[in-house]
Amino acid sequence: YYGPYRFRPEEFLEALRLRCLLHPLPHNPNAGDPCTCVCGKDITHELTHPLDCIRMCAGFLTLRHNLLRDALAGELKRLDKFSHAGAVRVEVPLSNQPDHPRTADVVLQAVDANQPQFLDVTVTDPAAPRYREAANSHKVVGAASKHRAEEKIVKYRRLNLTVIPIALEATGRPSDDTHEYLLNMSRTTKTRFRSRFLALSGVVIQKQNARAILHLRSLRTEHRHALPIPRHLQQA
Repeated sequence: YYGPYRFRPEEFLEALRLRCLLHPLPHNPNAGDPCTCVCGKDITHELTHPLDCIRMCAGFLTLRHNLLRDALAGELKRLDKFSHAGAVRVEVPLSNQPDHPRTADVVLQAVDANQPQFLDVTVTDPAAPRYREAANSHKVVGAASKHRAEEKIVKYRRLNLTVIPIALEATGRPSDDTHEYLLNMSRTTKTRFRSRFLALSGVVIQKQNARAILHLRSLRTEHRHALPIPRHLQQA
């Protein structure tokens, strides 16, 4: 892979560390040393916190979403049924209301269809406390992506629109409904659309996850170095 899909060596190593469930930030758990994120949260037992830390890693999480959206749109444009001008549109404005979806990630207009399809890309971390508490995502496979997809459907319903959530988890796993949508698209177009998109999405997710971890680790190191000097040392 090249461009935004190419791993740097340190990113590849970090993706392997995450796969092995190694803690992203250095600390000594055997000595009872707590591990705190720069955002202030105790993440001693939260191995995937950087994948969901909006305060400190929002830029990488947004980039993860946008690259997935662009990968989806790019693969759709390769299909004959969406090869005509205007068939695949990205970031289409919908509403200015705070509780409504402001834009649709991808809007599809096939030649033989009367109504467009609205696709919304989303990535969830099944280990995040939010999804563990709301959907038992630590016990039920696919619960986090299913829960997030349902939230998207409700949000679009406020505009009387039907959305197709393209919901993936931070592990790269698509929700059951997303997998079925991709598989149907492959069957109806007689292409490898599903496998091509899932290959790209896996690379995007793991690369941006690794970048978020590396970024948070660098911030934590800088934060430690920037701690104020104790008063008794200042006087000395």
